[in-house]
Amino acid sequence: MLKVSSVVSFLEAKYPTKYSYDWDNCGLQLGTKDKPVSKVLLCLTLSSKVVEQAVALRVDLVLTHHPLFFKPLIQIDTAKYIGKNIEILLKNDIAVYSLHTNFDVNKDGVSDVLAEQYGFKDIRVLSPLSVALYKLIVYVPKDKLEEFRTSFLELDLGNIGNYSHCSFSAVGEGTFLPNDSASPFIGQAGVLEKVEEVRIETIVKEIDLDRVVSKMKSIHPYEEPAYDIILLKNTDKNIGLGRYVVLKDEKSVRDFLSPFDGKLFGNLDLDRRVKRVAFCGGSGKSLISKVASMDIDLFITGDIDYHSAVEAEELGLSVLDIGHFQGEMPAMHYLKNILIEKFSEVEFII
Repeated sequence: MLKVSSVVSFLEAKYPTKYSYDWDNCGLQLGTKDKPVSKVLLCLTLSSKVVEQAVALRVDLVLTHHPLFFKPLIQIDTAKYIGKNIEILLKNDIAVYSLHTNFDVNKDGVSDVLAEQYGFKDIRVLSPLSVALYKLIVYVPKDKLEEFRTSFLELDLGNIGNYSHCSFSAVGEGTFLPNDSASPFIGQAGVLEKVEEVRIETIVKEIDLDRVVSKMKSIHPYEEPAYDIILLKNTDKNIGLGRYVVLKDEKSVRDFLSPFDGKLFGNLDLDRRVKRVAFCGGSGKSLISKVASMDIDLFITGDIDYHSAVEAEELGLSVLDIGHFQGEMPAMHYLKNILIEKFSEVEFII
């Protein structure tokens, strides 16, 4: 039978938790990944009403966007609603898993889905995460090239924009002299060897570097592979908070008021021409200054407070507050759909 671990592995492959923010708490909140699962409930926030529904539906797992625990607990008081919810979930053997900022920043995340709700496809990252990139260069014997490269490029590297498995190869001649303690794949101890080798180079993210180098060594035919690691000034612009689009044909601010109920802040001119539109599902008020600096005409987000509205007005930015719920809920429906496609034997409920 399918287990929670299978669902988690699928989600974390698509939305790696390594890109979640330091203050966040993504991952398993309650229960065990070894638990069998046949029914899953999805929600934004695990409120008392959701807990009641989870029990009534006899679900095995609740997938939330907002984590059950943001801060470490110092006590569990079952007379209070948080403690009571924990008690109910544990007694009914219901596991809880949360994907939060990793769902926000990765491709096909919250803001991508929100932008697509407005019919946009050519979507760009608004505020990219600072992800250091390295060039990894490794040398392999020519007759082992295809065997090595096939396994090497499956190590989640060589990702450039919408492309993966990117690499470059060049043929050259390598030399080495094995000492008496060596066990060379080619040649013999004490004899200088010349080998036709291929230089393979690709791009690796810093967070993946140690893992990739370790795996590379394990699949390399040589006892001591020769490789280089070079820090690049390139940055990964495909992961980050918020999204924006550049319209082929200008619209007016008024044209964006129909899909959701919302309130306009900042520049209130409904006939203002719109060429560049930014999106941030959930709360995007921290991005107002960034958005204005990019000559964005309209920012669609949620949780705009008094000070954020004043800032938007001073910067001449039109901000459409569609609400925290409306900005994030479409992504939960998207999540449900891809989970149904992957795990047809499991029932998924919003």
